[in-house]
Amino acid sequence: MLRVNKSFYYKENEENDCAMIVIKFGGSSLSCVDRIASVARKIEKINDIYGATIVIVSAPYGYTNMISGIKERECATNMAHNVLLSVGENISGALMAGVLKKSICLNALQVPIIIEEARGFGFGRIIYVCKKTIRRYMKMYRNIIISGYQGININNVVYTLERGGSDTSAIVISHVMGGGVCYIFTDVDGVCLSDPRLYKTKVVKYINPVIMMELSGAGARVLAPQSVRYAFCNRVSIRVISSYYPYRYKELEMCGTLINMKKTTTKTYLVKQEEYLIETRSLRLLKECVRDGKDVDMISIRNDRIFFTTKISSDTQSRRIVRKDRRLKISFIGIRIKECSVRLMKIIELAELYACHGIINTSEVKVSFLIEEKNLVYIVSGFKNIIKAR
Repeated sequence: MLRVNKSFYYKENEENDCAMIVIKFGGSSLSCVDRIASVARKIEKINDIYGATIVIVSAPYGYTNMISGIKERECATNMAHNVLLSVGENISGALMAGVLKKSICLNALQVPIIIEEARGFGFGRIIYVCKKTIRRYMKMYRNIIISGYQGININNVVYTLERGGSDTSAIVISHVMGGGVCYIFTDVDGVCLSDPRLYKTKVVKYINPVIMMELSGAGARVLAPQSVRYAFCNRVSIRVISSYYPYRYKELEMCGTLINMKKTTTKTYLVKQEEYLIETRSLRLLKECVRDGKDVDMISIRNDRIFFTTKISSDTQSRRIVRKDRRLKISFIGIRIKECSVRLMKIIELAELYACHGIINTSEVKVSFLIEEKNLVYIVSGFKNIIKAR
């Protein structure tokens, strides 16, 4: 049995014995052998500049979704389901090690990466990473490839993190190893003011991690919410870079979007997310959704009716559901969004025209409301005026 030293995880990092960099590649970059070979060539160029490289890999594109679609009755136990979910990262790591020179592939058991169970399988939290093992292999190999999204508990049982857990694995390992900036290579150029499919804007050079957490929680898929949360709490800088852009590797520090506390802008961001609006008379249904770990938001109580939204469809056969509709949650996010009266007034005007049931949620950095999908084009048109306001 492995001993878990929780204090180790939060100790200040020692100085590295050699120059190194921590990078992570997403599933779209590893979807086939040709793309893996292309990624390997990129890593070799990065080696020439930064020295040793720790590479965190995700599962091939679509693999995790395919396995998640398997019904519980088709999988004997939660333990077996987690083993299936973790196989994709091991496949990517093994293929990468086969193509990349002077490299070795390590899984969660070989490092080891210890995970503490939280809310059952699939919601683990990393509490320990053995950097001595990684340092030992760095003396023998130029590239250390580590499978993301996975870990083991103290009984060597495989656990998985929340969706997008490979981002979390990369940021945690970067923090433990003292790697400085963690580079996340993904299929987008960086963080934009809105989804490029809605309204194409330039990539933002800097963004505050608080705003990035809100964007991730509101539906932006650039980074997983838990990974940004960890980076914020432990002051780890993240740089999001496109894995397809033909940049020169000496200019990595100038590409994509840097997420850290030192640079702050007052830009306003637009995020949309599909959610289910539930209407019920029973408070017990709301409590059950919270207990089951469903993301509950936009709660409103009117007379004897309770309204709330959730990303996961509740049981349609439940007699306690009076009505269930599919809606878009629109979120305007930005530092000091309430202090800019012109922008705030324009957002309120949009909510007055298109918000469903008059439900509006606000915080220090966010204003959210629900709309019907047919009204999205009007929201995007209004957003163009909002970003121009001062």
